[in-house]
Amino acid sequence: MKRYIILFVILFVVIGAIVIGLAYDLIKSTWHTEVLYTYKNISILRVSYPSKTSFYYYKNNKKINGKIITTYSGINNGFSGYLCFHSNNKISILSGDGYFKVIDIDTTLFNYQRIYAYNRPILGDTICIISSYLEQEKEENSKLDLNINIIYKNNLHNYSSW
Repeated sequence: MKRYIILFVILFVVIGAIVIGLAYDLIKSTWHTEVLYTYKNISILRVSYPSKTSFYYYKNNKKINGKIITTYSGINNGFSGYLCFHSNNKISILSGDGYFKVIDIDTTLFNYQRIYAYNRPILGDTICIISSYLEQEKEENSKLDLNINIIYKNNLHNYSSW
């Protein structure tokens, strides 16, 4: 009888661990952070999941087709760069860190450019920092004199709620 109780307890612990692990994976797969970067009537909506971030261009609150994505995984992986709002309503993502991919965008409005550290832009006014490490991004951007409005929002849903 004692053996059955021990086996039952072990089985209960193993099944419990599996259920908790599956629940954690489900929650983790739906968790994301949204960041809205706005300058005048132009916005970039950033949607970040644990291993993928997408950037979408909005003009006058209307989404323009296409996106720029970056994917990353592992402990020492991620991305960093700069979001540049230009006077002609064009926005550039400049980065030397991370794997970025452009998908079906109008490059006269929104583009990605790989840069080297010695080519980094002067920060402030209409140029802010972007990073897969949001706390670092918030801290660095808070030190700048920006005309860009940045709103951070955490979500537990698989859709954009802006």
